[in-house]
Amino acid sequence: MVFGDSGSPGEPPLEEQVVDARSVQDFSLIEPTNATETVEAQFANAVVATQPDPASATLSITEIRFAIESQFGNQAVPVAITRFRSDFVIQFATLHERDTVALAEILSGHNFSMLLLPWSSQYGATTVDWNTAVTIDISGFPPHAFDPATLGPLLSRHCSIQTYQFIKSKGICRIDAYTLSTRSIPKNGYMGFQYQKVDGVRNVVFPVTMKTYLYSEAPKLEEEPGGLDAPVEKTDSVASWDTAEELGYDREVLEEAYDRQHRANMRLERSGYYGHANCSTFLFLHHFF
Repeated sequence: MVFGDSGSPGEPPLEEQVVDARSVQDFSLIEPTNATETVEAQFANAVVATQPDPASATLSITEIRFAIESQFGNQAVPVAITRFRSDFVIQFATLHERDTVALAEILSGHNFSMLLLPWSSQYGATTVDWNTAVTIDISGFPPHAFDPATLGPLLSRHCSIQTYQFIKSKGICRIDAYTLSTRSIPKNGYMGFQYQKVDGVRNVVFPVTMKTYLYSEAPKLEEEPGGLDAPVEKTDSVASWDTAEELGYDREVLEEAYDRQHRANMRLERSGYYGHANCSTFLFLHHFF
C-alpha cells in the first residue's frame, strides 16, 4: 500500500481540471535522469530572448548573435544559441554574463527588439499536478502478458503508477496510482507485443478494459483459496519513494518490508513455485512512453 490510511485526496475541483492527458496528443513523460540533469545544468547560465509577435518571427540565430555582440561586446559572449519555438535560448559561460544580459531586459537588433529573461527549465511548459489517488483494475491481459513491462505503454500518459499486482486467480492487474481525476483513465485500451519480421514487424494486440476507483473507495479483492497470485510490487522510482515520504511513510520501514518480500520470493523460488508467483520489482515505467 502506498497511500495513507486517511484515503484519497479526492477529486480536484472542476475548475482545476484544465489539462487532461487524454486530450493531449503524444503526451510523453520521463523522470529526470543523471543524463537529463547534466544537460539541464548546462543551461544554468542561459537567458531567453522572446519575440512579442511569434507569428511574424523570421529572425535567425546569426541575427541574434550579432545583436548580442553589438549590444554587450565582451561583457557577455554567447557559447551557444538554441531555437525554442519562436524564441531563442542563449547560453553563457558564467552567471555574471547571464545576469548582465538579463538585467538589460531588451535585446535590440537591426529592425527588431526582443524581451530578455532568465531561462527556466519550466519555461514554455504547462504544469499539471496529479494529486488524486486512484485504484485501477485492468482485465483482459492474456496469461503470457502478466508482466509489469506491459503497464507503462498502456497507462503512463494518464497516471503515475505507484504499485501493481497481477492477480492471476481473477485475471486482472490492480494498480494504485496518482492521476488528475478518475475521468483521466480511459475505460478501454490495447496492449500487445511487437515481433520482428523479415519485411517489417507484426503487432499482436489484445483489448483490455479498465475500471477506476478513488483509492479510498476501491473494493477489496479476495484471493481464491490455493491461488498463486503475485504479491503487491512497488515501482522502482525516485518519485514513488518521495511520494511515500510525503505521505508519512518511513523509507527504512518500507525498505525493510520490501526486503522481507524479496526473501519470501526467494523461498518460493527454492520451493519450485517462483516461476508462477514472481513479479519483477523493477518497473519499466520511464522507458516506454
